[in-house]
Amino acid sequence: MGLFFTLYGNFEEIGNKVATETLEHLLAATEQVDLMKINVEGHELAVLQGGSALFQNHRVKHILFEDHAEYPSKVAIFLLASGYTIFRLEKGWLGVQFKDPHSISRVSKWEPVNYIATLDENAVHDAFKKRGYQCLG
Repeated sequence: MGLFFTLYGNFEEIGNKVATETLEHLLAATEQVDLMKINVEGHELAVLQGGSALFQNHRVKHILFEDHAEYPSKVAIFLLASGYTIFRLEKGWLGVQFKDPHSISRVSKWEPVNYIATLDENAVHDAFKKRGYQCLG
């Protein structure tokens, strides 16, 4: 059973079940991931914990994620402890800008802050050197 929040603030039980898998179960033991995007509306830490060996063994090079908590959140602490460097991402006229994660975000209060956690800072900076919006790849 799941919970459904109505517009009026009441919780109702609904009968939808969702199958879940850990990241470690989905990926082969030797598989490497270049870029992982995590967008689970505040449940990022659970995703990371479900794949903790992937991150601690550096099998994921770059991770894009939103964070609803103030930096450094539990998500950031987990990634930093796993050896990642974190940058705050900010949209600009000329493309994505990398900011110190401790700096104050210019996004509205309702919009979560976007970050990239990386094992290869140079590759991330090189991918975004050109002006405009580019793809990591």
